[in-house]
Amino acid sequence: MVPLALCERLKREIGNWLANLDNIDEDERKAKVEDLYVEAVMVVATYNMVSRFLLATDVVGLTGTEVPWPVGRKEAGNFYIVIGSLLTCCMHI
Repeated sequence: MVPLALCERLKREIGNWLANLDNIDEDERKAKVEDLYVEAVMVVATYNMVSRFLLATDVVGLTGTEVPWPVGRKEAGNFYIVIGSLLTCCMHI
């Protein structure tokens, strides 16, 4: 978890950066700071999520083992129900 003091420092730095670029009033600057802060947090969160997914599925092939695939499917109407190691793996993550 990121300490609150670090989050506030990042917001201050974003605010200082905006003050140097634009001549805007305080309310508009605060709104832009919040927007840029949320965008930065979402970029980092997305990167971490994708990175964890790629590591979990061993996309690079570092472990030398095969990626688990579903061992069977049963048709149920227009849907497929996945049964096997992939479902079990997802439930334990």
